[in-house]
Amino acid sequence: MGNHRGYRLTRTRTSLTVSAISAALAMVLLIPGSGHAEPELTLGKAQQRYDDINHQAELATEEYNGIQEQLRQVRERLRQVQDRVARQQDSLAQLRNSLGKLARIQYQTGAIDGTVRLLLAEDPVAFLEQASLLDQLSDHQAKVLNQARSARQEMAQAKAEANQQTAQLESLHREVEKRKAEIEERLREAQRLLNSLRPADRVRVIEGPAPSRSSASDRATCQKAIARATGRAKAAITFACAQLGKPYRWGATGLASYDCSGLVLKAWAAAGIQLPRTSRAMYAAGRKIPLDQIIPGDSIFSYSPISHVSIYIGEDFVVTAPRAGLNVRISPMKYFKVVGATRPGG
Repeated sequence: MGNHRGYRLTRTRTSLTVSAISAALAMVLLIPGSGHAEPELTLGKAQQRYDDINHQAELATEEYNGIQEQLRQVRERLRQVQDRVARQQDSLAQLRNSLGKLARIQYQTGAIDGTVRLLLAEDPVAFLEQASLLDQLSDHQAKVLNQARSARQEMAQAKAEANQQTAQLESLHREVEKRKAEIEERLREAQRLLNSLRPADRVRVIEGPAPSRSSASDRATCQKAIARATGRAKAAITFACAQLGKPYRWGATGLASYDCSGLVLKAWAAAGIQLPRTSRAMYAAGRKIPLDQIIPGDSIFSYSPISHVSIYIGEDFVVTAPRAGLNVRISPMKYFKVVGATRPGG
């Protein structure tokens, strides 16, 4: 009897223990982020995640733009070196022709000796290696041979430089493709996030904290800004305002679409000022302006590290190409994490 009662107590305690464990597990599974349960994606979290993804894409875009500029410079250097090689090859051919003529004259006059036989060789420039025989040549022959030697040395140096530029070009091509793949993956990630949201929430997340304004409001703001601006800033703002509504596209510099630095670059090019390609380079090269002293036309830089630039048009508004999915627009400056300003050309 006692043993039976003890068994029942043990079984009761075991049942209670199992129940307690089950309840505890159930509570754990209900806690967001614990175990294998997926936390609920609130609109606020979706907005923060979407903004983070776009910021990462913008950083990669600025790096992509910087590498593209390096590619352009390397291609130009390579073209110049290749032109130099071609000129030196022409020069060397002319000098060899001169050496051949000198040799023929000596042959016709019977003044053929060991030195001239060297000149008649298939490659007269090989004579340069026989420096001890230079004193047997006329002054004119020595001058021509010295010119040939210099041309050959310069051509060898230019070819080595061309090889170096070609290798750098190939390396930059690999790097730019890497950045391109990174940007495209970020944009796919952003799209997957948007696809997980309801249509109404999707629109709110894409718009972000700075929703679009009416076209009438944008035109009125631009007219005021253009009227207040002076000099080249007026030309830059006029150009930027004319781009309102055109889509953002990473790596683009117009005229159909823009990224942030592409818009600023082309706006100031319309004003006759050439800026660097990326926002970070623009900030490094520009004259820094305290934020409480900015005027229409100044470049406004955002985030750390700097990855976004826009054009100030007064009353705390900027013209900007914001990010993928949005068009060039006027936005309040307060919605960007501003870190500095510069004044192009001033």
